[in-house]
Amino acid sequence: MHSSVYYYSDLEKLFGLDRRTVWRMVRRGLFPANVNLTPGRTCFRRADVDAWFSALPPVPHAGADE
Repeated sequence: MHSSVYYYSDLEKLFGLDRRTVWRMVRRGLFPANVNLTPGRTCFRRADVDAWFSALPPVPHAGADE
């Protein structure tokens, strides 16, 4: 994993998001836009993805209301 970018494989490992899901989210404006390093080599800026993840609402843990 390059230090300043994420690749699709990284997004799947870290967030469970496959290529198709990420592509759909980008199209809908729900995920940071990709960057083309070279023709056929796409990545996402780490700072953009990390900011997206930090801005997600917290998910309550099971039993948190008890």
